[in-house]
Amino acid sequence: INDYAKPLNGWSGIDIGRNSCFKSHWPSKDHVVSNDKSKFIYVLRYAQDQLISHWNQVYGMGFHYGTEDMTFEGGWDDFVQDWLDGNVENGSYFDHVASWFKRVDDPDVLLVRFEELKRNPSYVIEQIAAFIGMDDVTPTKIQNVMDLTSFDRMK
Repeated sequence: INDYAKPLNGWSGIDIGRNSCFKSHWPSKDHVVSNDKSKFIYVLRYAQDQLISHWNQVYGMGFHYGTEDMTFEGGWDDFVQDWLDGNVENGSYFDHVASWFKRVDDPDVLLVRFEELKRNPSYVIEQIAAFIGMDDVTPTKIQNVMDLTSFDRMK
């Protein structure tokens, strides 16, 4: 992976030669089907952790992103109910995860658990490198990726 980021038609992408990558929160149905050209890495979290993270992210904005008419007048309890009902941007967490989990045997999809990435980042980075066809992975490169993607670095 190159050391620079380059916008990709308005998305924050990384230019890696003939390939480009970008991050989204889209469910599987919003992505192209497997075509032997595209690779998809889906990072999923435990539901409780995602709920808390989601709350911490959107509470500071004062509204659900993409659903500006929904406020936080009801606080945490109303947010939890909205989340459980799928009344948040990107819809139901459970439907979202299920849409990607249906593709677990798809050779163009890699499912990564956030908790495993935190627990054993070098192993997951090696998995991702193999998945995208990188064959020149070294311990130094893995450490470089770990440093560049550390929590402190991305604050």
